[in-house]
Amino acid sequence: MNKGWFDQGHRRANSVMQQERFDVFVREFNAERPHEALDMKCPAELYVA
Repeated sequence: MNKGWFDQGHRRANSVMQQERFDVFVREFNAERPHEALDMKCPAELYVA
């Protein structure tokens, strides 16, 4: 089986799509989702760069 087509385009596209999903998760985790350990505050409220 020739995987050349997959390795070149689809793997790159899947990596980009996965990174986009992860970026959404991180944004939600840090800016929208309150954390019990932080007294029900979002990390973004407490940790500003």
